[in-house]
Amino acid sequence: MCVLWQLVAMGGQVFFICARRPAARDWFVAMAKDPEPTVAAVAMRRLLELNPDLMLPMAEAALTSPDVKVRRAGVDTFIQRPTPERMTLLAKRLDDVNPSLRGHVRDALYGLAMQPELNATIRPAAMQQLQANSWRGQEQATLLLAS
Repeated sequence: MCVLWQLVAMGGQVFFICARRPAARDWFVAMAKDPEPTVAAVAMRRLLELNPDLMLPMAEAALTSPDVKVRRAGVDTFIQRPTPERMTLLAKRLDDVNPSLRGHVRDALYGLAMQPELNATIRPAAMQQLQANSWRGQEQATLLLAS
């Protein structure tokens, strides 16, 4: 018996699903790959709540989505499951077109840089943004490196 039922609205339809069952997780994974960003973003957020590891296979692709909510899901996946390699990809979002996401990435990188194994990757990645031609990345890298 399911003790955690969730009401989910996607694609103009409403579903009651048992969020802890494998079939529900599989359904969210499938919906996270939906070409409609509104559907994908909702499913990605739910996967992050259930288990961020479920988002890892699609997180890198999410970072390049034209939709900010999908990009944020990719960012949050890398924040919750940090590795040095992921920090390099995350630092590129310091130059994101969305100012809120840029700030979110900067703040997250600042916190993650407290871990020496991640700081060794974050600082050079931020320096790359500082040396690039985009003012957005330069601004965020300056704020990050100066703190």
